Amino acid sequence: MEYGPVSYLPPTSVTVIRQQSEIPLDKTEGIYVRNLTDGKVRAVIGKPYMLKANEQLHEYILPEIIETLL
Repeated sequence: MEYGPVSYLPPTSVTVIRQQSEIPLDKTEGIYVRNLTDGKVRAVIGKPYMLKANEQLHEYILPEIIETLL
């Protein structure tokens, strides 16, 4: 995994699995991040965040009644 603003030209023997960029978050915004190694889900709130190689975004689905109340 390459970090930072970088220009990378992969050789033909390398397969690019995915490209991602930093996720900008305002002080009142947040995301859930799931660690693929241990399965733990945590919240990241109020700061820009770059997913690590062993992380993915986790979608938390609220029950319909909670969404209605919100």
